[in-house]
Amino acid sequence: MSSLTTDQATQVNSRWKLRNGDVSEAYIKHLITTLPSTCLYSREGALLGYALTYHYGCLGVLYVLEEHRGNGYGKVAMSQLALKHLQKKNKEVFVMIQRVNTASIKMHEAIGFEVIPDTSFDWILCDD
Repeated sequence: MSSLTTDQATQVNSRWKLRNGDVSEAYIKHLITTLPSTCLYSREGALLGYALTYHYGCLGVLYVLEEHRGNGYGKVAMSQLALKHLQKKNKEVFVMIQRVNTASIKMHEAIGFEVIPDTSFDWILCDD
């Protein structure tokens, strides 16, 4: 386990749901170089999964390669990323998960996150 490197930004961007070409890749490089991240590797050095910190402090961009899902790697990545933040004397860490993503909600609850009832966020995008 280690932090992501800027060499991995293209790979992260290619899997990110919110990707937007070079713009989102530059954003991911910025996140990797300025904020905590985690990256899991197999014993052979192959990438298994990762998690990043958004510029506004939320933990996210969690991704585990499909063939490695169900092995607890998402829990490890998010637990380690949360620990990095807590060790920096952050009193709390948070994630924002779509309500329909029940698997992610369950996983985060299993590692100690609590759902705040009656809260919702809506993303409103403004295109050119």
